[in-house]
Amino acid sequence: MKYTIERLPESRVAIDVEIEQEAVEAAVNRIARRLAQRARIPGFRPGKAPRYIVEMHFGRSTLYEEASEELVKETLREIVDKGEIEPVGQAEVEKLELEPFAFRLVIPVRPTVTLGDYRALRFPEEVYQVTDEDVEHALKHLQDEQTVWKEPDPLRPAQVGDRLTADLLGRVEEKTIEDRKGVEIVVGNEELLPGFEALVGAEAGQVVEIAATLPAELEDKDLAGRPASFTVTVHGLKEPEVPPLDDEFARNLGEGEETLAALRARLRDTLEERARAQARDKVLEQMLNGVVEGATLELPQAMVDDEAQSLFEEQAAQFKTYGISLDQYLRYAGQTEEEYRKLFALQAPGRLRRYLVLREFLRAEGLQEGSEMQKQLEDRLLAIARGELEPVAAAAVGEGAGPVEADLPEPPTDAALSGVEDAPAAATPAASAEG
Repeated sequence: MKYTIERLPESRVAIDVEIEQEAVEAAVNRIARRLAQRARIPGFRPGKAPRYIVEMHFGRSTLYEEASEELVKETLREIVDKGEIEPVGQAEVEKLELEPFAFRLVIPVRPTVTLGDYRALRFPEEVYQVTDEDVEHALKHLQDEQTVWKEPDPLRPAQVGDRLTADLLGRVEEKTIEDRKGVEIVVGNEELLPGFEALVGAEAGQVVEIAATLPAELEDKDLAGRPASFTVTVHGLKEPEVPPLDDEFARNLGEGEETLAALRARLRDTLEERARAQARDKVLEQMLNGVVEGATLELPQAMVDDEAQSLFEEQAAQFKTYGISLDQYLRYAGQTEEEYRKLFALQAPGRLRRYLVLREFLRAEGLQEGSEMQKQLEDRLLAIARGELEPVAAAAVGEGAGPVEADLPEPPTDAALSGVEDAPAAATPAASAEG
């Protein structure tokens, strides 16, 4: 057997193969014996009919077509087993000739990732400086969480800061845009539409009519910026009982602080740690983006299609965990399945590219798989961003130094072989003689 491998765009290869006539005849003989075993040929017991009788019974073209299919599969399997290519999709037979026996296969293969000069990347960790105002804001949040709501005694009209329980009906002309029962509305809340300040002075049992204008930035352009009317039926009113910020407040939180000053110190430490983590996460994302953007690779369409299908199936499975089907979601979203699949087709190349480049980065840096891999990866990226590592030689970039294996599902050889069943028909010796 003689063959050559040619690299094609989009991470594909073309393999041109020529097989000796002796191997072809041996394959035809095997097919003849196999057909003789499973067919009833008058005058012969199963498996005993000679080849020329089998040819007469089935036709010479049938034997050569099945032998061709078998030879193509065996040849491709042998090339794959040698490790010369890594198929990631079906093989296509572009041409097939019988005399001499030769064929050309085109196969999508795992892409070669060439990393850029990623060790030259630099990103400073810009840590936000926590202020006294930030600490007081966090303290106010804790105070709000400890606030108790109770009916005022004696009952009184609503004031700013009170919480109303009410039914809310909203309309734009004759169209109902809001119809909720038992909602809670905090009087004077800055998130309420202008006009809801009319709730100041409302009492339980009262119906308040409010005129307002809807925000211009609403997604529904038919409603954006339009005047609306709201009917608020008040059922109840509660006022906040806010605990004072003192040492007792700190002790009642049960976090171990005995004084308000100690609580403030803990909140500052927590906020500063969060600020450091956010700065660190930002640098990690910048580094990952830089590594990915600096790499070169060509994605085979077969891998992109598989990734899009995986994303689609993952989302469908996620919907099931919420107790809804994909069809139900599509009806709610007003989308067809084809439109929904297009979203994942757009996401797939970026996600696949990022994954493949990251795996090559792990290999190039010699980072080992295991429970500590995530920490190793983050530490290495941060060290590069800080300029703590020496640049790598240009020739070494992308060659890698370690044995890390990508955990993408390995494409089975049969996936590459299955496509050869649709090989184009080739003229058999018998057919050409008859012509």
